[in-house]
Amino acid sequence: MHRLALVAALLMPVLIDGALIAEAAKAMPEVLVAQKSYSEKEEPGLVDIEQLVEKAEKEEEAGNYQKAIETLEQILAIEQKKLGVDHPDVADTHNWIASIYNDQAKYVKAETHYIYSLEIVSKIYGPGHTKTATSLNNLALNYSDQGLYQESEQLLVRALSIYEKSHGPDHPETGAIISNLGVIYQKLGYYEKAELLYQRALVITENSFDPNHSSISVDLNNLGLLYQDQGLYTKA
Repeated sequence: MHRLALVAALLMPVLIDGALIAEAAKAMPEVLVAQKSYSEKEEPGLVDIEQLVEKAEKEEEAGNYQKAIETLEQILAIEQKKLGVDHPDVADTHNWIASIYNDQAKYVKAETHYIYSLEIVSKIYGPGHTKTATSLNNLALNYSDQGLYQESEQLLVRALSIYEKSHGPDHPETGAIISNLGVIYQKLGYYEKAELLYQRALVITENSFDPNHSSISVDLNNLGLLYQDQGLYTKA
């Protein structure tokens, strides 16, 4: 997850008269200067987020997930304090933490952060925005991992409605939600519904990408697994 551009946009340079700084330093006792530097080091702010983001990325890439989460929680605390609890960056950090927990199969912990992210995004952008739809999809996949298929279905239906209205029924991102919903219907045993959605998703990806694109392989694989579940091996 790269958020360096977002951080840069937040950190507008502030010019302070150099002579004033020099005079203040002269008048300040040496012990107090040392204490101030130590305090600033103990309480990182927005200027430190870029470095912390890089640290979290490296820890995640190295598989040090707990260290990555600890760094992200530090970022989250800074953002909440300096930007407010309902800032888009706070939602992004919640989502990042959730994705790491989810990858470790810590689904309940991931769910909590996905919900926080969804609540913030919905409040900022509204219930019909594509960012809200993306958050709905993320939480839906988490529910699927927990075996909560009906809850997942409800969220994906909402996400699909948003994408169809915003991007149109034949957009690749719409197709991705359609495919995800098909997976849920398959898990619920609604094979006819799943087949219709898989076929629709396949048409979208075939019309959107080159024949060798991975999305087409995913849709074909989904159809094949569905037919296997039904014992239709000739179709699979």
